[in-house]
Amino acid sequence: MDIGRVAAAGGALALHAIVLSVALTLAAPEAMRTLIEPVQVALIRPPEPTPPPPRQEPVKPPEPLPMRKDRPPAPQQKAQTAAAPAAPVVAATPIDEPRAAAITAEAAPATAAHAPRVTEGVPPAASREPAAATAAPVKLGPRLDASWSGNAPPPYPAMARRMGEEGEVRLDVHVGTDGSVIEVRLKKSSGSQLLDQTAIDTVKKWRFKPATVDGRPVAEWYYNWKWVFKLES
Repeated sequence: MDIGRVAAAGGALALHAIVLSVALTLAAPEAMRTLIEPVQVALIRPPEPTPPPPRQEPVKPPEPLPMRKDRPPAPQQKAQTAAAPAAPVVAATPIDEPRAAAITAEAAPATAAHAPRVTEGVPPAASREPAAATAAPVKLGPRLDASWSGNAPPPYPAMARRMGEEGEVRLDVHVGTDGSVIEVRLKKSSGSQLLDQTAIDTVKKWRFKPATVDGRPVAEWYYNWKWVFKLES
């Protein structure tokens, strides 16, 4: 290889290297300035809170002007005074039974001349209703007329006479609303079945005065009716 060509090629390479280094030197400061440029940060302030509404002071009513003795009252006060007539007072009614709870009147408005006053008490009609509701009904039991009213007494059975049977019979009699006998029960025996049956059969045919409740006839029992069978000496 020719030494001259090698030297020429080396010189060309050196020249290119010099040109490239100069170009890089000129471009490096611009790139550094671009990279090192400081970052700007902007702080965003938060929105200011809404101020509370202004507090409203209570409006005080105007103070009334002092009234002079020689000054007549205002027309409005006259109208209010005339519009409030005096209310009647309810008198209390004395009663013997327990009283109801007291009634307290509410405060009268400022424009009223006289406040109504309510006193204790129960109307007479209301006080009589509990007494009528608790009154016991009038009851009368069944009974026999003193004259027997055609009721024949029990006959003495002939066989019982011959056998010398005697004794006292006691019966409970159920009397209907018309006075007739509904049922007869033997409460105490005389010791003789013949005497007991004779008394029962006789009383079944009798007529009683029926029991009543407030004057109305009701069915009721006539208890402990007795009859004595006794032989004459």
